[in-house]
Amino acid sequence: MIEISNDAVVEVLHELQDEGAALGTVVGMAIFGGIVSWLRQKGPRKFSRLVVVLCTAGFAGLVAYYLTNAVGLNDQYQCAISGIAGYGGGTLLDECVDNLREFLHSKNRNKKP
Repeated sequence: MIEISNDAVVEVLHELQDEGAALGTVVGMAIFGGIVSWLRQKGPRKFSRLVVVLCTAGFAGLVAYYLTNAVGLNDQYQCAISGIAGYGGGTLLDECVDNLREFLHSKNRNKKP
């Protein structure tokens, strides 16, 4: 049986708490970016549109956070980029998907049989 010290458990809990705080901050920034985007839209503002914008903003912000975290950017850059991603929301995600699709398609074309 493996024994785990109380210190190790406390350390893991602190790391999880820190990660949760970071995720909460970047999702908050992304959602704030989504709210700004929604407020800037022209025409009538519908609640159903707000829900879609906020969900998309939160998702885009999380993706941006994980990408910026993977390349080692500091916390301030991660928050800023997550906020911008939240503001860009669906447009940013559509562009990313299009670019990824084009990249994968070009990789398949360049493969030799």
